[in-house]
Amino acid sequence: MVAALFGGAFLFMRVAAPDFGAIPLIAVRLVLAAMVLIPIVLARNGMQEIVQHWRPITMMAVLHYALPFCLFAYALLTLTGSFTAIINASSPLFAGVIAWVWIGERLPAIRIVGLLIGFAGVVLLVWDKVDVDLNAAGIATAAAVSASFCYGLAVVLAKRHLTGVSPLAVSAGSMLAGAIMLLPFAFWLWPDDAPSINAWIMVTALGVLSTALAFVLYFRLIASVGPTKAITVTFLIPVFAVVFGALLLDEPITFSMLAGGLVILLGTALSTGLLSLPSRD
Repeated sequence: MVAALFGGAFLFMRVAAPDFGAIPLIAVRLVLAAMVLIPIVLARNGMQEIVQHWRPITMMAVLHYALPFCLFAYALLTLTGSFTAIINASSPLFAGVIAWVWIGERLPAIRIVGLLIGFAGVVLLVWDKVDVDLNAAGIATAAAVSASFCYGLAVVLAKRHLTGVSPLAVSAGSMLAGAIMLLPFAFWLWPDDAPSINAWIMVTALGVLSTALAFVLYFRLIASVGPTKAITVTFLIPVFAVVFGALLLDEPITFSMLAGGLVILLGTALSTGLLSLPSRD
């Protein structure tokens, strides 16, 4: 269910982004999510954690929510939801490289192989989208890849500065801070034509279901099965996004999407330790 909610986010953004525009859409998304999560944090007396760690939480607001959400929303003005979700699956690859460079995390040979395979999959996926003229699809693809890089950077930031802090407090505080940051830009960029009812339904589902509820369920999943098993959600998100896009929006499923997506997922599985090569006896 968690993967379906996260995968559905790309469907909701794909439908609502043309009506709202990227930044107003994400501002509304974060406001709605914060309205759901902050009362839960208050009920659990978790506001002290948010106040105590406000600096790294503010950085998380930028790197894990406001900036990548806006980049993905912008990308979805041009790209399909399924294609963008597959790019999103490369986030753990960026996290692995950034952790190695920033905090000196050791990279065993199998992880290095996984990273190389995963990034080869990214190249395979985006190869026909980017040209020397940087057309609309190329710029949108670059935005989506940049969003995945932001996610990877945010993961390392959290590992370094937010270890031991409640994930719910971090997410709720980050979403609230992100909403506050984006609201002035959202008012400035608010579309002249009022968004349709359908767009409002999509953004409500995006904020409440695919953001607030999805993160609450994801944290429960981590608590019950551990982070290593919970990361399998990453592999299912593009699957649901591709299925939703094909069934509900008639988005095409191309060979490069399938091939690139499979290579990215293989590399991610190896680089995160979820999949290991058989040892020699």
